[in-house]
Amino acid sequence: MPTLVLHGTDDRVAPVENARLLEEKIADSRVELVEGGSHLFFIENADEVTEAVLSFIDAQD
Repeated sequence: MPTLVLHGTDDRVAPVENARLLEEKIADSRVELVEGGSHLFFIENADEVTEAVLSFIDAQD
């Protein structure tokens, strides 16, 4: 199953390295980093996250 892993580069709760670990362990996955994103990047950078998710979904068609 294609998987998108999004992660903020300034997350102080879960290190950005965790995103790379997920990418290594999940087949057919890719990581997109939100530059400067905190642990709540999905709220603080909602437009960027929405764009990344929609683009990822569109690429699956």
